[in-house]
Amino acid sequence: MRILRKMIAVLLVLAVALSSAALAETYVKFTGNARGYKKAGSGKTNVVIKKGSVSCAEDGLGKKWTKVYVDEEHELWFKTKQLKKTKSDDVKILYYSGGSGRSTYDDEGVHRYKTGKKYVYATGKCNIRKSPGLDGKSLGTLKKGAKLKYLGRRAEDDRGVHWYKVKTTGGKSGWVSEAFTKLK
Repeated sequence: MRILRKMIAVLLVLAVALSSAALAETYVKFTGNARGYKKAGSGKTNVVIKKGSVSCAEDGLGKKWTKVYVDEEHELWFKTKQLKKTKSDDVKILYYSGGSGRSTYDDEGVHRYKTGKKYVYATGKCNIRKSPGLDGKSLGTLKKGAKLKYLGRRAEDDRGVHWYKVKTTGGKSGWVSEAFTKLK
């Protein structure tokens, strides 16, 4: 009976060790520019991650496709042959998205921007965009005086313009330019 209890205890310890190893994050480095997909093999997007970017893969490297965290809210699929494991946990994503100019957006540039302010008000007519920058897809147009909930994040695009992450009354989240808004 004692031997059986010891064997069960050993098996439990091994099971916990194996499950925590399976949950460990796998960091990946992009070996070339790579296009993201909404699903493995389908749903191509306009997001292209630049060579050298480092991020976290959800379930390690897959055989053909790997799910990668692009930012806090987005996971996309990439061909595994465009990735390699890395020991570095210095996450830095550089990517293009849509637009003719293909300006870059550096996810590392997104940071918490704490103020006592809870809302962003439009000081003129402006677009709310999916990503910070003029190349981000427009989610709609705001009228002067529109009030949006400020989500505590700010980013800088490649032109040096700051963008605030906001949520509309309809529940959509997006980015608005500091040039056409004011924190209050």
